[in-house]
Amino acid sequence: MAASKVEVTNSSTTIVTTGVNNKKLRIGLKIKNTHATKTLYVTDVTPATTDHWPIEPGDTEMWDCEGINAKFMFRGPVYGITDGGVIDVRVWETLETKG
Repeated sequence: MAASKVEVTNSSTTIVTTGVNNKKLRIGLKIKNTHATKTLYVTDVTPATTDHWPIEPGDTEMWDCEGINAKFMFRGPVYGITDGGVIDVRVWETLETKG
């Protein structure tokens, strides 16, 4: 699982790029909003706007394509934006392990 830190501002910011690394596909993605008061908004289109998927202060969203409750099959780039200020975002991306 690859981990990274991204500073998201009130301008459209790339959180993760295309979910293909060394020919391995993204099978899971976890995004944590570490800010105490600001909401993070995520989307698969750029420019990102604040009318997309909200991740509330301190919350973590996780998407995966495993199991019957799979919520995540999207492997393209994911963008974020705030409604003001900077949010320190933590990102964990899981790639398939098969060759």
